[in-house]
Amino acid sequence: MHYPCTSFKNTWFQSIKFWFDKKLWFSRYDKKTEKIDSWEQTPFKAHYWMILDAPGITNDIDGSQSFKDFDNVGENCFHFAITPDNLDQVRRNVAEAKIKFPEKQAELLKLLDEMGEDDNPIIAFYKLKD
Repeated sequence: MHYPCTSFKNTWFQSIKFWFDKKLWFSRYDKKTEKIDSWEQTPFKAHYWMILDAPGITNDIDGSQSFKDFDNVGENCFHFAITPDNLDQVRRNVAEAKIKFPEKQAELLKLLDEMGEDDNPIIAFYKLKD
């Protein structure tokens, strides 16, 4: 049985996300190499056939947020807003993340520690590699 899906495309790739067999699936078509990659994820939380929470695309740069919704995708980038409302969760995510760039993680933790209750949101952009 197939369930609703979402898709996104830009100049580099076309992606689709869908539920199937109680798992969240991602597929990506790379327009340059003409290759298709697909991977599945076991959800953190599901109710019958509906996936309520799943890992998404892992952010191994600084660990701030995994990207599971295509509403935070721009042209060749992902973006994420850090606000006083989600600050504690983001701080926990960053502190516990396994990342490739410890210096980026340290920079973000310092920035999060300096964020005040009345500060404007921090908008983090993650540019995709060529």
